Amino acid sequence: MTPTTHIDPKGVNAEVTRHYNNTDQEAITITADKTRIILDEYLEKIESKKSWQLPLSFLLPLILTAVTTETYKSFSFFSAQLWPAIIIVAIFVTTYYLVKAIINSWRSRKLSIDDIINKMKNPPQEEPAQISKQSDYRRLRIYDKI
Repeated sequence: MTPTTHIDPKGVNAEVTRHYNNTDQEAITITADKTRIILDEYLEKIESKKSWQLPLSFLLPLILTAVTTETYKSFSFFSAQLWPAIIIVAIFVTTYYLVKAIINSWRSRKLSIDDIINKMKNPPQEEPAQISKQSDYRRLRIYDKI
């Protein structure tokens, strides 16, 4: 390779002794609807990483209310004796919701851009449905009756 002269925008001459070409690219051809489906799927997974925050924000005030309140007042259709039961049930339901959200968040913790690109490159191939012998037999019996 012979050295060439390169003039940069500021007018400084520099001698180029080696030039490296690193422009190899991969191209993915995919339809818009498949792209939308893949991105929607991964968007849901990414959003589920933060899904534990909402049940936790409900659970903390409920626990604080249960711990700090000694007496309750009647309100509307609810008597004073019913409020502690309502709060305890709400704590259990919210705790279940929180545990479920943490599990979903844990399952989707390893998502990356490369996962999305690989999904666009090679979507998993669905295996053809296999027909059992029993369903074949039923189908043949239906045709015998016709």
